[in-house]
Amino acid sequence: MKKIYISGKITGLDYDVAKQNFEAATIELINDSDKNIAVNPMQYDGLVKKIYKTNIPTWQHYMRFDIKLITDCDAIYMLSNYQDSKGALAEREVAIRLGLEVIYQ
Repeated sequence: MKKIYISGKITGLDYDVAKQNFEAATIELINDSDKNIAVNPMQYDGLVKKIYKTNIPTWQHYMRFDIKLITDCDAIYMLSNYQDSKGALAEREVAIRLGLEVIYQ
């Protein structure tokens, strides 16, 4: 079983477009192998708000939470738009430093 974190551009995109990109990647990873567990960070918005006790989390809140998610994964899946995102670039760097497999869309 392989746990794969999905990383890509969110900030600067329409929320629904970003959500669709991440949901499509989730389906793609699961269809690729029924042994994959896709970790979609957009599914944790409510939890981030609860942890940091705010209805409007900052970029830093999301990054702190997302990096914790990455540390529990075996691989990171980079969406094709990742190069346009400072957060996705940081997540990729963390994954590389931790020795995770990096998969590109």
